[in-house]
Amino acid sequence: SYSESAGAFHLTDGSQKMVKNSLTGKLQPWKITRAYGCNSIIATRTALALGDVVITEAGFGSDLGAEKFFDIKCRVGELNPEAAVLVATVRSLKMQGGLDKASLAKEDLRALERGLPHLDHHVKNVQQFGVPVVVALNRILSDTEAELRMVMDHATTLGVKVVLTDVWAAGGAGGEELAREVHVLLDGKTARYAPLYDVRSNTIDSRRAPTPRRHVG
Repeated sequence: SYSESAGAFHLTDGSQKMVKNSLTGKLQPWKITRAYGCNSIIATRTALALGDVVITEAGFGSDLGAEKFFDIKCRVGELNPEAAVLVATVRSLKMQGGLDKASLAKEDLRALERGLPHLDHHVKNVQQFGVPVVVALNRILSDTEAELRMVMDHATTLGVKVVLTDVWAAGGAGGEELAREVHVLLDGKTARYAPLYDVRSNTIDSRRAPTPRRHVG
């Protein structure tokens, strides 16, 4: 529950959230011509002027939203991202492992294992921009303990921290551990953000080549 005032949501736990719609809001997929999964530079700069830590979404996966965020928005807006949160779910990884949608609510460790390389690729996509990443494993009711443990154990082999989040059921309290881990990354000051390509290049091929090859594989 919240009260709304000029785009700011005052949450019942005492925190505040600024909301500004992106280009994709309320648009059908076939009508989107400039969507890139990020909010505006103005919105992010406004939030930076008002808060100590700003978290902004770059949606549609690391191969679209995050890539556009790092390569376009941060470059143009002169923003310096210091950490990234990669959200993963057991459900999506099982689907990537070939499980049909009707069976996703059932435990299937084999399908989950087949889908784990998908997580690997997204982690590498973010890391190549020089930004430290934490994996947020977003828990839902149908996830089993065995499935959650498989994802968490696998993520540790990638050299990244994985945090189980339970905000769907527990609200803000379910994301407190993730918030603490983000602060650890920020305090570590290990980010060395850099875009993947040079916009000063005078050939189209040299500007386009790095991104598809690195992101799609």
